[in-house]
Amino acid sequence: MHIATFDLGPSYGAPTVTANVELGGISELIAVEYCNLHGLWEGSLKL
Repeated sequence: MHIATFDLGPSYGAPTVTANVELGGISELIAVEYCNLHGLWEGSLKL
């Protein structure tokens, strides 16, 4: 299920995103980001 898309753009800081969602029984969130220099990055959080 796709929840949201955020365009963080190039930066030298530590990007932070906040989103309020109704999970409805979802037990894991997975974030995926593509960097044109470093490739695909993925992070997950078990709830």
